[in-house]
Amino acid sequence: MLEKTGVSTAQVLVMNGKNAIQTLGEDIADRILLDPTCTSTGAVVKNPEAKWRFSSERLEELVKEQRSLMIAAIRILKPSGYMLYTTYSVLKEENEDNVIWSLSEYRECIELIDLKYPGLSSGFIPGTLSMWPHIHETSGFSMQCSIKRVVVTAS
Repeated sequence: MLEKTGVSTAQVLVMNGKNAIQTLGEDIADRILLDPTCTSTGAVVKNPEAKWRFSSERLEELVKEQRSLMIAAIRILKPSGYMLYTTYSVLKEENEDNVIWSLSEYRECIELIDLKYPGLSSGFIPGTLSMWPHIHETSGFSMQCSIKRVVVTAS
């Protein structure tokens, strides 16, 4: 699978991503795929019973977890490295709100990279992508955002 992406070497570590900084250090990753635990509200089309497992308390916990993981990922990312953030959720709190939050919190060191892919819709934030069952005939939704860590120079 890695060969298809052009990756020749990879090290897989199983750990809580929030602790990755202590294990790996900062500024070490060229690319990060951040696919955090989410409400999986995108699965409701395929699994309607999933809506009964949803709670606003759980959503709050997940958003905190997602933001902690975003902080760790941004710190691990090398300057000029890229991170792709994606969820299987349709909720604004897990998608747009987290993207806006990260761009606000880290505006001095990250920027949104415009994602364009034939056949996919722009998300609610310019430069992001969303997949919708009624448009793309998928069983779920996904919100994607690509972030580039910029090189910060002393002024």
